[in-house]
Amino acid sequence: MRFVTNEITCPKCGTLNPSEADFCQNCGKKFGIEYASLGQRIGACLLDLIIIVIGIFIIIWIVSYLIVSLGFYLSSSETYWVGVVIGFLVEFGYFIFLEAASKGQTLGKMALSIRVVDKDTGEGIGWGQSLIRNLLRIIDFLFAGLIGIILIASSDENQRLGDKAANTIVIKE
Repeated sequence: MRFVTNEITCPKCGTLNPSEADFCQNCGKKFGIEYASLGQRIGACLLDLIIIVIGIFIIIWIVSYLIVSLGFYLSSSETYWVGVVIGFLVEFGYFIFLEAASKGQTLGKMALSIRVVDKDTGEGIGWGQSLIRNLLRIIDFLFAGLIGIILIASSDENQRLGDKAANTIVIKE
């Protein structure tokens, strides 16, 4: 005979919790959330990077055209630094702006139906959280992204360093 129970077993630690619980009473794991997989996160990031590279090329082309048409001349090192600044602003601006302004989704995340949310509330993230998680992207992307991949794969909540610092998680919609 099988007994029906009104309890939830925590998938992380195995503790029985009341059915109305949002968190495990023992380990604090949130119930009812499906985290985005490592593959989904990498796929969304690759889509975003393609969009960013195209955007950078277009912006650099426009800026170069304006510089030449206004009669300015830049040395090769000045041109290099203009490109670096534009690249930095476009890449970080893209992630920071879209994640804060569109309820935690970049175009890549939208395409793969995942989003960044506040770990405690489950709501979209604000400007401060977006800034923190994306500035730490610099560390997560070290060694061709290996640092971020290792952190996501070894985290119970699939978090990279930026997610942990900003108190965010990436979930499936």
